[in-house]
Amino acid sequence: MKYTLTIIFLLPLFLINCSAQKHSKKTSFKDILNKYNLELNTPSDFREVSVKNNSNIKYQYALKHDSTEFEIRFLVTTIDTTINLSNSKAFLSLFTSVVLNASGYIIPKIPIIQELGYDFANQEYNADEIAVSSFLSKSKFTDGFNICSVIGIQKNQINAVFIFFMIKNKKKNFIYSANTQI
Repeated sequence: MKYTLTIIFLLPLFLINCSAQKHSKKTSFKDILNKYNLELNTPSDFREVSVKNNSNIKYQYALKHDSTEFEIRFLVTTIDTTINLSNSKAFLSLFTSVVLNASGYIIPKIPIIQELGYDFANQEYNADEIAVSSFLSKSKFTDGFNICSVIGIQKNQINAVFIFFMIKNKKKNFIYSANTQI
């Protein structure tokens, strides 16, 4: 009886450990692209750079321009990893959350977000929703860059793709002209 009781108590620990190991396997960005039939064509003057750990945005892939201070970061949220975004209000809420996390801004001072609508999203990207925003960098996610523009593209079968365009402008008299509430 003593051995049976020990096995009964250890079995849940074993199952929890096995379950954690199963879900801790990291899926590569290329695997995600293949799974959801997405394609990324890398321009010749860009190279892959390592993902920087930060507490704001856990993106999966990054490209850096060879001769300028310009980086592009990618985040794909899949149906496997987040909520189903089958309506525009859910997508806009997620996009707003991503922008707030990436920017470091706190409500009510948030970057302006523009929804471009179904017709544009469908025509240009074969998607269901699209939104854009630009902001001056204030977070760990944007360390080393002055400006970030983000585009969010939502397709019901894959959820959402977020593309962050990170720019470091060294000019002292640079004027930031994007629509931003600061």
